[in-house]
Amino acid sequence: MTTVYLSPVFNAWQGFNASGQVLAGGLLYAYQAGTSTPEATYTTSAGSIANTNPIVLGSDGRPPSEIWLTAGQAYKFILQDSLGNPVGPTFDNVYGVNDPVLNPAFPTISEWNAYSGTPTFINGTSFSVAGNAVATFQPLRRVEASISTGTLVYGTVASSTYNGSITTVVLTMDAASLDSGLTVVSPGLLNSTHPSYPAVIGSAPYVIGAGTGDAITATLAATVTTLADDFQVEVKATAANTLVNPTFALTLGSTNTGAFPIVKYNNLPLVSEDIAGAGALLQLRWSSTFSSWILTNPSFGPVYPFSATNRVIIFTTGGTQTVPAGFAFKATVQGGGSGSSQVPGSGGLSSLVYNGVTLSAAGGVNGAGNAAASGGDLNINGSLGSSTGSSGGLIGPCITPTGYGYGGPMTSGANYQTQGSSGATVIKWFPPSSIALTATVVVGGAGGNGGPGIVILEY
Repeated sequence: MTTVYLSPVFNAWQGFNASGQVLAGGLLYAYQAGTSTPEATYTTSAGSIANTNPIVLGSDGRPPSEIWLTAGQAYKFILQDSLGNPVGPTFDNVYGVNDPVLNPAFPTISEWNAYSGTPTFINGTSFSVAGNAVATFQPLRRVEASISTGTLVYGTVASSTYNGSITTVVLTMDAASLDSGLTVVSPGLLNSTHPSYPAVIGSAPYVIGAGTGDAITATLAATVTTLADDFQVEVKATAANTLVNPTFALTLGSTNTGAFPIVKYNNLPLVSEDIAGAGALLQLRWSSTFSSWILTNPSFGPVYPFSATNRVIIFTTGGTQTVPAGFAFKATVQGGGSGSSQVPGSGGLSSLVYNGVTLSAAGGVNGAGNAAASGGDLNINGSLGSSTGSSGGLIGPCITPTGYGYGGPMTSGANYQTQGSSGATVIKWFPPSSIALTATVVVGGAGGNGGPGIVILEY
């Protein structure tokens, strides 16, 4: 069975001679275009039954069957009357409707254009071609490559350089690499300098980053050479950042705009791994106000992580501590335990002063005291009272260091013992800062010596 396409001429057609008479018995000859070599036509789209050649018109001057043409074959048609006299013009270079081989209105167009030169394999991401092909293999242009056993692999041009005799092309491969079986390279239909697709308002161009997670570089094929405020670009990262002040250097066309810091939100420094790692897509927006690139999608957003070493500072007496620049921290303030005896002790109180703001937690409730009972009680710390008396305040759990925070230490003595009750707790996150933090600790009252409060900083 032959693949065929419908003839654009002589179908649903009626012939007449020069006198206007129906062309009964007319003869329609089919040849290969430009020759006198007969070429078969077919009666149906199945392409299995050939018409006679010539096709003899009926008494109504019409072909007795449909006329279908072989795919990829151009035809010439000559029409004669029943006596062999020419009628009308010769139709040459006729091809079937929608024939993708010969019909220029309906061609088969691949999105990959095979490069005419033979590529030379260099390594898994590089090849070379003879001559200056920089204009063809532009940075960011897509490339299809045929490697061993005809396998097709794909990549994006990272760079192309001409040394006077050959052009070396470096690709960022999608997955599989090039190999020594490389035979054909085909750049994508659209070039990266003046692509035919329309610009989308609000979208950011995509570039593949190079360098490290702390010093990212990229090249964007563009006609502009300067950075305008709010210019946006999406960058594929190569690694996670370890510094709080990584940089990004963008080359626009052939103009290097310089390396500038990457920040987040209102000019805040990054934290480690705000750039998550290789393959992370970074949404960067240029700020002329800060002369920096603002990372609008940091990994940790506005919630800050602990540092890698998870430092813990415990204040049990007054003092100050400076959190290093760029680190966020969590502050936990616990009120001191209360004292209790025949004369109730007052509860402890802790506070944290940060940037002029005081964060406080109240101490535990005072105990009433009682001298009626005898013997000591075992408190939560395992200390045993050594005289007569009963517990004054509620027994509260203690935390390390012993005797601070939620409960005061047991104190033994004549007719009383002290056990602190729970104090309140306040926890708050703070953004990165290098401001000195001042902790103020107030011990419990003398009557029961309730434990002091405590401040814990984690960053």
